[in-house]
Amino acid sequence: MRENGCGICESHVSISADNNRSDYDRADGSGYKSGYNGALYRDSNERLVIDSKPESECTTPIFRYKFDTDFIEELSIFSKVHQYDERKKFKESWELWITEHHDIVQTEINRLQKLSYEGDILDKMFKSARYYFRKKDETPKPQKERKVYVNCTKDFLKIIDEFIVQNLEYKPSDGFTEFCKTHISDLRMEINHLLRNQMFDSNEILEKVKKTYKNRYFIIQKQF
Repeated sequence: MRENGCGICESHVSISADNNRSDYDRADGSGYKSGYNGALYRDSNERLVIDSKPESECTTPIFRYKFDTDFIEELSIFSKVHQYDERKKFKESWELWITEHHDIVQTEINRLQKLSYEGDILDKMFKSARYYFRKKDETPKPQKERKVYVNCTKDFLKIIDEFIVQNLEYKPSDGFTEFCKTHISDLRMEINHLLRNQMFDSNEILEKVKKTYKNRYFIIQKQF
């Protein structure tokens, strides 16, 4: 008996609906072989089984096997309906669900096995429902409000350009410091412009002006 929800053996997988057996039975403990296709049906003991049949190998290697989008949608609905079920009740509901949804379960099993998935498919389905989709938060995340970009005035850019052309010997950091010392009134006018355009954070204003100066410096430097 395994504690992980379900099992696939080399010849078949059986799912017991017996209340005394809380997990799925693996018939012989061996692994499911690569390159097999399975048919899902109930045996004489009313157990759901996958009967393995040889299938051609898939030549394209796949490293992460994802469920089909339509199957994920159905699996997500089941998981949310039984989101707060305790484990035993969840497992009972799961066994009923895979029986009632035989066609889509069988289709997904066939699809994954044709892709040469070697794992335990029903176990993969169960764990996805129990441990992923059941806990997945589907509450839409609020979108961050995009800030409106505020340009510096053309007059201010012209003043920066003239200063840089006359002081190319300065590196950008030193040149910006000198510019701030010698153009206080121009800076005040530009700060008022930024404030009028809803830019109220002093650090944001400083970074805006500093970045503008640096960008203008490199543009002009390329011309010389």
